[in-house]
Amino acid sequence: MKSGSILIFFLLLPLSLAAESFIIEKADQLFAEDKYEEAHSFLIGNIDNLKGDLEKAKAYWRLSKSMVILGIIITREKASKDEILAVYQQGIDFADKAIELNKNCRDAFLWKASALGSWGQAKGPLDALKMAGKTRDNLGLAIEIDPEYDPAFSILAMVYGMVPGWPLSFGNVDYAVSFARRAVDCFREDEKFSEYYLLLGRFLWKRNWKRNKRLSRLEKKSREFDRHDIALEKFRFYEGKIDFNKPLPYGETHLADMSDRDEARAILDSVEKKVKDYPLEEKKSILEHVSQLRKKWK
Repeated sequence: MKSGSILIFFLLLPLSLAAESFIIEKADQLFAEDKYEEAHSFLIGNIDNLKGDLEKAKAYWRLSKSMVILGIIITREKASKDEILAVYQQGIDFADKAIELNKNCRDAFLWKASALGSWGQAKGPLDALKMAGKTRDNLGLAIEIDPEYDPAFSILAMVYGMVPGWPLSFGNVDYAVSFARRAVDCFREDEKFSEYYLLLGRFLWKRNWKRNKRLSRLEKKSREFDRHDIALEKFRFYEGKIDFNKPLPYGETHLADMSDRDEARAILDSVEKKVKDYPLEEKKSILEHVSQLRKKWK
């Protein structure tokens, strides 16, 4: 390559990288503004302008995300089952494309898991049960890549806490509590505070262990956590690594002095205090959720 051509190449390279960065940033802005169809159309129209595999993978997992969200929207709008299933299938396919391009893309595994679970729920109860294992396994791959990936831990908590237990499936509310605790410990965005803590509260209430039972299981859980190498197996026992003698972020009482349901009630009190300064609509939604849980937990 002649020196002039080399110079032009290096002058144009930053412009190319800036254009690729703009495409992803613009899509994220549209997502933040709840303009999901626009985000989808924008990515489809610009994906060929992304040159590297890693950049294309970023676009494809965002396309998967857009299909999951659009699937939820058209479900609420009473679209036909075939239409809904087709949208979720596209979500699965887009996530697979992202994974082909970048096998270490945690977000692709997360959105594939979400699309699989949503497809199963739309199809029917038996299919939802069949898809639960695939959903779990893809989330397991996401936390293998990033053991601090809080959205994956929160969805794992929901999967383990809501599917039936043995002999029908693998559901286990004790594991759900551990995954929810991990989500709480890893969250990086303040907006996730109420979502993750209320999730933890729900599964603590459902597990309903007394104080002594909680404490008696910690040592064994800690050993099990250390014994396992695979993230999905390891973090089922994460509660064993929680310091029950530390003051809680939602009260002065220590975990060691509380039952599951004591802690669940303390979480509701904490969330109510935390959201006082939130925007009105967001605060209203969270407080309604808290109120519903209080009524249910009487």
